[in-house]
Amino acid sequence: MEVAGDAWTWTAIEADTKLLISHFVGGRDGECAMWFIDDLRARLANRVQLTSDRHTAYLEAVEAAFGDDVDYALLIKIYGNALRAPRGAILQPNALVPRKNVSRATLTRRM
Repeated sequence: MEVAGDAWTWTAIEADTKLLISHFVGGRDGECAMWFIDDLRARLANRVQLTSDRHTAYLEAVEAAFGDDVDYALLIKIYGNALRAPRGAILQPNALVPRKNVSRATLTRRM
């Protein structure tokens, strides 16, 4: 349930150049996912590999916008056990991808 003031920033970043292809600020629901993915599709000329988190709104939006004309994958992250962390410590996520494939932007955000 969204309340006044809730806002999410949706971004599509090209993996090699780190260029921002599309962005959108709105709710985290299916309607906003459709708007964002439709906008992304309109900006792309060729078949792409699209990777997202496990937010379920992406599934329908990607299918509706791209159909079979996309290589779509989900990035699943495993987070450490917060109960064993010292008070005030920040646990870093461990992505299930080889470290050499983790984008520079992700590494920068983690540091």
